[in-house]
Amino acid sequence: MTESASAPSTDQVADGQDVDGLLVPRVDVSQVPVDVARLTGAVSADRIEEMVGRIAVGPRHVVEDHEQALEAAGFVGESLLGMGLEVASAPVDGQGVSLPAIWAEIGGSQTDTVFVFAAHYDTVSASPGADDNASGVAGLLEIARVLKDNPLPSTVVLAALPFEETGAFEGSIALATALNAKSQITGMISIEMIGFTSPEEGYLLPGPADFLAIVGNTESAPLIHTFHSAAALWLPQRRLAPIAMDARENHHLGRSDHAPFWAIGVPGAMATDTADFRNANYHEPTDTPDTLDYEFARDCVQALLLGAHAYTSLCAASGVPVVI
Repeated sequence: MTESASAPSTDQVADGQDVDGLLVPRVDVSQVPVDVARLTGAVSADRIEEMVGRIAVGPRHVVEDHEQALEAAGFVGESLLGMGLEVASAPVDGQGVSLPAIWAEIGGSQTDTVFVFAAHYDTVSASPGADDNASGVAGLLEIARVLKDNPLPSTVVLAALPFEETGAFEGSIALATALNAKSQITGMISIEMIGFTSPEEGYLLPGPADFLAIVGNTESAPLIHTFHSAAALWLPQRRLAPIAMDARENHHLGRSDHAPFWAIGVPGAMATDTADFRNANYHEPTDTPDTLDYEFARDCVQALLLGAHAYTSLCAASGVPVVI
């Protein structure tokens, strides 16, 4: 995740469904057919931990650690191939170097529309980036593993991207441009740090910092509140904090690879443990695999699977979900 600006406040979680005493908007997902056990039961905390350990062996700065960044991209590609998926890649240029965007598609069961999950594999200088963002890449691969045998109504693109930490988002821009030229994209989630919890009071929600935030602009409210409502109904043991607000009011909202999708009119949000607002190891050499909570990461992946199922189901049935 790129460097922070000021954070949204708890005042910006407001009006409809209870979240720890706060009222937020919701989307009715109660009529969406779902096999919760089938979607969530195969998600493995141990496998996520193993993948984080494979990825976060050292820094992956796009220039200083170019070879290590290439190795991380190679690990993603090999992992997707090992699942029996067809893997595509395209060179992306930035900072005077080239690195690949790696992605796979899993065909939809009902429509030709596309939903995107993406996670960046690069890091800042001198940080092994276990939370930022080996956790996100591992989550992406775990989602691919589940969806391979449980397709969503929409085609799902699962992409590992470079150049997020540059702040220019060259990888995401390239992906958004390529997909937009040939597909109708209904939504995008950037998986951005899903591994860290703290017993200390967090911001956004009262109590310990052990929730997943789904953060985006006002136009992405149907996406954000569908993901929250799905988790609230089907995964009540894991709290989500939905934030949808005017991105012009807080630059924090656009700190990851979802932002380029806003530029082409696609709803997008960041799924995050709230980064430096929770994790003191953010962008430090101490962001190591042993600091992460892998049961939390497992629950985050489960929540993302359920949210994507609900959102793509509602889009296939009636278009944009209605926030109430």
